[in-house]
Amino acid sequence: MIWMEKVGVGVISFEHFHAMSYAAAFNSIRECKLVGVADPDPGRGREMASRYSTRYMSVEDLLADGSISAVCIGSANARHREDVGLAAEAGKNIMVEKPIATSVEDARWMIEKCRKEGVFLQVAFVMRYSPIAMEAKKAIEGGSAGEIQAISGTNHGSMPGGWFVDRELSGGGAILDHTVHVADLMNWYLGSRARSVFALGGNRLHEGLGIDDSGFVLVDYGSAVGSIDPSWSRPEGHPIWGDVRMRIFGSEATIEFDGFSQNIGITKGGDGYRLIGYGSDLDLYTCRDLVESTLNGSRPRSTGEDGLAALEIALGAYRSIESGEPVSLPLD
Repeated sequence: MIWMEKVGVGVISFEHFHAMSYAAAFNSIRECKLVGVADPDPGRGREMASRYSTRYMSVEDLLADGSISAVCIGSANARHREDVGLAAEAGKNIMVEKPIATSVEDARWMIEKCRKEGVFLQVAFVMRYSPIAMEAKKAIEGGSAGEIQAISGTNHGSMPGGWFVDRELSGGGAILDHTVHVADLMNWYLGSRARSVFALGGNRLHEGLGIDDSGFVLVDYGSAVGSIDPSWSRPEGHPIWGDVRMRIFGSEATIEFDGFSQNIGITKGGDGYRLIGYGSDLDLYTCRDLVESTLNGSRPRSTGEDGLAALEIALGAYRSIESGEPVSLPLD
């Protein structure tokens, strides 16, 4: 019989719906044990504990549990700093939902706090774990596209409602919610930080929403430029929640991909047309990186520094919308 070391993991907060997928992923990873979950809503916390066959615990008890080596934080954006700080002080490695924070100050504090406490901070940039996004990365690094001159990306979605449209909890609307995924891929592919950003955006698609639901973000890297459409433009009932599509224009070739094209269309009675995804489970791959990095003492693929670099593009976009001018990066 082969004994296998298991990494004990806890989930803090299911405010972000992605946390449910992460909890399911942890239960499917052989080297992992989902020891417990905590949530600011006790009813939801107990429901999630039952659903994922684990214990409901207070945050204090979860972080004090010596069998837990790593935590996944799925709280509202504005709560990330507090939750990351508590987990770091407890000596837990951390995966936090994107965006890393709602301000550059908080993101830098979180990075430094984790460094001081000797734990790593992983940001859930799931697209870095997409096999086709990784193939694009290999092609760029291999030189087959030549010098990258421009990247065009979209990350559309349906308007999520709830705390996502409460500025105090979210920190921003569609531009903050959806820009960071594409911005992170651009940073990753180009291997550099953006120099400036110019953006347009506002509340144009959902009347009276009170927060931005649409935008267009232009990013200058010096040697290349990027464009991002992060709008919540999917109508209610659309068969696809969102997308991450990219065109990477090089001096020798153009690379194109659709990050969520693995699906099967189903039409059934009055249910309308639906698309059922199959194939690559990016949330699983992201969670596996948390577990394996904890086991091996290695650095996760997406770090707090990566989260900060993408956040600055999104927050710079808001400053640009306010001023009507390009905004230099990094932000003060």
